[in-house]
Amino acid sequence: MNSNGEFEEVTIVSQSNMNSNLGSFNSQEKLDVKASEGKKLNEEQIANLLKSYNEENQNINNENSIFVNKSNNLQNEENKNNKNNKNDIYQSRNLISEYSSKNSEIQITRLSNMGNKSYLNSVLRCIGSLDSLENFFLNEKEKDIIYKNVDNYRLSFAVQRLFVHLKEHKNQVYHPESLWKVLIEENMLFKEDNEINPNICLVHILNRLHDELNKNKNLNCNKNMNINGNDINKLIEMEKNYYQSNNNSIISDNFNWCELKEIKCKKCNQVNNKFQNFFTFELGIQEFYNYKKKNRISIYDCLDYYLGKNIIPNTYCNNCKMLAESEITRKIINNPNIFIFLLNRGDFDEKLMSLNFDLNSEINLIPYLLNKELNATYGLKKIVSILNKKYVSFVKMAEDFWYLFNDRDVIKVEHDDVINKRSEMEHVPCILFYELSGK
Repeated sequence: MNSNGEFEEVTIVSQSNMNSNLGSFNSQEKLDVKASEGKKLNEEQIANLLKSYNEENQNINNENSIFVNKSNNLQNEENKNNKNNKNDIYQSRNLISEYSSKNSEIQITRLSNMGNKSYLNSVLRCIGSLDSLENFFLNEKEKDIIYKNVDNYRLSFAVQRLFVHLKEHKNQVYHPESLWKVLIEENMLFKEDNEINPNICLVHILNRLHDELNKNKNLNCNKNMNINGNDINKLIEMEKNYYQSNNNSIISDNFNWCELKEIKCKKCNQVNNKFQNFFTFELGIQEFYNYKKKNRISIYDCLDYYLGKNIIPNTYCNNCKMLAESEITRKIINNPNIFIFLLNRGDFDEKLMSLNFDLNSEINLIPYLLNKELNATYGLKKIVSILNKKYVSFVKMAEDFWYLFNDRDVIKVEHDDVINKRSEMEHVPCILFYELSGK
């Protein structure tokens, strides 16, 4: 699986072994793990678990005390001055370090920034607001499976803890340290002190969760699914059965989409069909800009560019046994519950960062689907963006308003401010979460 969340040949499921670090959990969860039929914890592991749990809870208590005191101080200051400038709500000082009395009353769990980790919090906030994942991780049966096999579900266990705090501890600050510890042990990139691309963070989390939760991973097969033939419906059904026989998780159920790539040799007209499965859809803004040189683009521009017909020179043809010009056509063959679009702006090129990317509150993917009878209307529900040189997330709560999440700051904003970027809300979108309408 590559850095784009792509399965190289229909499905490649990582079997990476994970080091023994179980994170932190409460005493009842400790007893559940110790009583499991799997490996029992030794005294040193139990002591480390309890120590980690106590440290994490102390961090939560400290953060909550700071948050309450800060909110009260700001409330008193606001009452004293009797000022409430609506335009200032979008200024950086309010977004980064202040609370208004209105927003301090929002009953939502805050996330503590552990130092240059806004990329992580913005991703966790979007993941934590997905109903399908919340229902899964808070399901008692799934919780029991994860608790009793923590060695094999370390990231899943940390994500489950996140959902518990988001659900049950309203208006408190949660310190996701145990989750971050799992990430830095799996990938050296997360040990960097500087902010990293949230696209990379999201892809890693989705891939690892799938690896851990995949109920069919022991049946994994890396068979090459390049198939020649004209009965496309039969080929699609074969591919679907093949993929599902190797992939069965809450991640694949909600995010997997499949691409049919038709490669036609212009010399002999031989057609080769190739299937590829993904959890995310990377839109190359840099590639599109280099091709079109447009300063204002939309998601449809990127989809047209990627899924349209492309002529590729010097492609090897198995039939001709030589290099020849090929025509490549791509189509989407299924409609996932959630389409995640990663907006790739290269290495944060200043010109690409300043491009106007028009947000569509609703998109219709029918033109890009092979089966035109599928429901392909998607609504924009979550966004990871850059605002004032910091990663933030927007989560849609109703038709007319969203919440802006900036670590411990939670601000209610209007729909037009997010979609049309009015006033001072000039954010730069990085990740778009579109959910299937009418499910």
